[in-house]
Amino acid sequence: MEAYARLYMNIQWAAPRGLRTMLVTSPLPGAGKTTSAIHLAAAAARQGQRVLLIDADLRCGGLTN
Repeated sequence: MEAYARLYMNIQWAAPRGLRTMLVTSPLPGAGKTTSAIHLAAAAARQGQRVLLIDADLRCGGLTN
């Protein structure tokens, strides 16, 4: 979890005006997109950010399975 918190902080630092939207994607199935998105959302929530996590994979969503 600390690695995701550090990754989130690095991404946030790289966004000069603040971070409003983040997309986690990969061309390959099973690359860890859902896991990464969940952990990054949790890291943002722990920092006091409002978070809305949307699973846009209409064929095989991973958040509700």
